Amino acid sequence: MASSRGDIPTLQDLEIEQRVGTKALRRGWEYFQKGALRQLRRQGKTLSGLCMGTSIHPYRIRVLFNETGITEAECTCPIGQGGYCKHVAALLVAWRERPQDFLQLEELERLLSRCTRRELVELVQRLLELRPELEASVYSWTPGLKAERTTPDAAVYRSQAKAILAQASRTDQPDWQQLTDRLMALVEIAQSFTRQQESEQASVVYGALLEEMLSSQHVEQMFQHPLQQITEACVEGLKKVLADRDVPPDVRTRILKTLLALVRLNLQVSGSLREDVVEVFREQTSPTEKSLLSQWIESLAGLSDSTTTRHLWGGLLLELGGQELDFDSFARICRTTGRYFDLVRRLVLWGRLPEALQEAHHLAEDELLQLADLLVAAGQSAQAEALVQKRLQNRSSGPDIPTGSCPREIERQSAQADRCVSPLADWLTQHRRRLEQQNQLVDLAEQMFRLQPSFEAFLQLRQAASSVGRWECVRSRLLAHLEQTSQWGLLARIFLEEKELARALALAQTHPADALESWELQIAQAAERLYPADALEIYRRRVDRLVAQHSRPSYAEACRLLRKIRSLMRRCGTAKQWPAYLTDFRTRYQGLPALQEELAKAGL
Repeated sequence: MASSRGDIPTLQDLEIEQRVGTKALRRGWEYFQKGALRQLRRQGKTLSGLCMGTSIHPYRIRVLFNETGITEAECTCPIGQGGYCKHVAALLVAWRERPQDFLQLEELERLLSRCTRRELVELVQRLLELRPELEASVYSWTPGLKAERTTPDAAVYRSQAKAILAQASRTDQPDWQQLTDRLMALVEIAQSFTRQQESEQASVVYGALLEEMLSSQHVEQMFQHPLQQITEACVEGLKKVLADRDVPPDVRTRILKTLLALVRLNLQVSGSLREDVVEVFREQTSPTEKSLLSQWIESLAGLSDSTTTRHLWGGLLLELGGQELDFDSFARICRTTGRYFDLVRRLVLWGRLPEALQEAHHLAEDELLQLADLLVAAGQSAQAEALVQKRLQNRSSGPDIPTGSCPREIERQSAQADRCVSPLADWLTQHRRRLEQQNQLVDLAEQMFRLQPSFEAFLQLRQAASSVGRWECVRSRLLAHLEQTSQWGLLARIFLEEKELARALALAQTHPADALESWELQIAQAAERLYPADALEIYRRRVDRLVAQHSRPSYAEACRLLRKIRSLMRRCGTAKQWPAYLTDFRTRYQGLPALQEELAKAGL
C-alpha cells in the first residue's frame, strides 16, 4: 500500500506495476540501480527529473500526486504520454528508495507569485537573453494577444535559427550538441502549436527551421549527429501537419516544396532518398498533391546529369503514380529515368513478351539475369536462354587489345573479360542443368499419368511441362491418350477447367451419357451463356433419362431441370416454345401418374 512522505505518497512495487506493467517496472529498477536519474526535484506535490535512456538526450519526467496517488504523469520518451513507461517507474522507485536525493524546491507558481511585476519582466528578459529563440513563443503566449493570434512570422524563426547556426562559423570546432539543444527549443515551440491543434502555426516554425538549415553553409551537418535530430523532428512534425486535411492548400504546397528540397539535398550528400520524407509523400498527400510532386520531380530528374540520381527519382515517380499510371505514362517515366528493368518486368507480367525482349538490351547484366529468371518462371524458358546467350555472345567477342601489347597486358585484359562473362555463363550452365533435370521430371510425370490418370496429376504435369516450354506438345499427347483409353469424364473436366466449351459440348454430344454422368450438367451450365441451344439440348436429354428411371427422386430432379429449361428459354428469347414443349412432355408421359403429381407440385 502507498505510504506518505510529506504531501507525496510513496508507491510499492505492486502499485507501480499496476500502472506501468511488469516489464517497465523491472527496467525502471535497472535504471535506478545504475544511476540513470539526474536532477531529481520535488516541488509541492510534483516529482520531476531526467533519465538517461536510449536517446542521446535525457528524457524529462514529471509526476503529479494528490493525497491518494498519481493524478498526472508524463515523459518525453516516445511512449511516455500519460506516464506509463519505464522512466516514470524509475522515478517512482527512486522516490521510495532514496527520497533524500530529491532537491526540495518551492513550487514555481508560489515563488513567482511573490515577485513584483518588474521582477517578472526582468526574469523574462534574462531568459530571452539566454534563449532568444523563445521570443516568438513569449509573444504567442501573452494573454492579451491570444484573442488576436495570427500566423507567426517565418522570418522571425528563420532569423533565430540563422543566429544559432552562425555560431558554428565562429570556431574551428563548433559545439554541435549545444547548437542542437538551442534549435530544439524552436522545435518544442512548433510541437506546442501542434498540441494546441494549430497546425498552420506549427508548419511555419518547422518550415523556417528546415529552410534555414538547408541554406546554411554547414548544411551537411543536417544529416549528421547530433543535428540530424532536428531534421528528423521537423520531418515528423510536418508529417503531422499534412495529416490535418484542414491546412490550407498554399501552406501544404510550401511544406511539400521544403520537404522535396530536403530530399534533393539528401540525395546529393548521401546518394539516397530519405525514406521518412518518401513516406510522407506516399501517405499524407492527396492525388492532386501527388500529381504536383510528380511534376516537380520530373523536372529535377530531367536536370540531373547523374544516371543514379535519375534512377532514384524515377523510382519515386513510379511510387507516387501507383496503380493510377497508365502504361504510356509508366513507360515514359521508365525510359526517361533509366528504369528499364521496371518497364521490362511490367511488359512480361502483362504478357507483352516481344516488347519486353526489345527493351532488354537496355538492361545491365544483373538486371538481364533477373529478367531471365522471370521469363523462366513465366514458362518462357527458351526465350530466357536465348536472351542470355545473345548477351553472352556480344560480350564474348573479347576486348580490343592494341597490336604489340605486352603479354602481361593481354593476360590482364583477357582475365577482365572472363570476369565480365562469368555470371552470364554461370547462369546458362545452371539453367541448362536445371532444364535437363526438369525435362527428366516431366518425362517421369507423363509416364505416371499414363499409368494412373487423374485431374491432379494433369495439373502437376502441366505446371512442370510449362516451366520448360513443353506443355503444348505434352498436352496433345495426353489428350490423345485419354481419348484412346475412353477417359471421357476426365477429358470433360479438363476441357471445363481450360475453358474449352466447344470441345466439352462436342464430347457431350458424341459420347455415351453414362460415360459423362457426373459432368454432363456442368458442361450444360458452363455453356448456358455462349451456347444456350446446346445447353437446352443437354437438359432435355437429361430429363428424358431421369424419367426413364421411374422413381420419385428422379421425377423430382426432372422437374427441377424442367424449370431450368423454362428459365433458359426465357433468357434465349424462345419462351414461346415452352408451352408446346411442356404439352408434348405431358402427353408422352401421361401414363406416369407419379410424374404428373410431381409436375403439378412443381407448378409446371
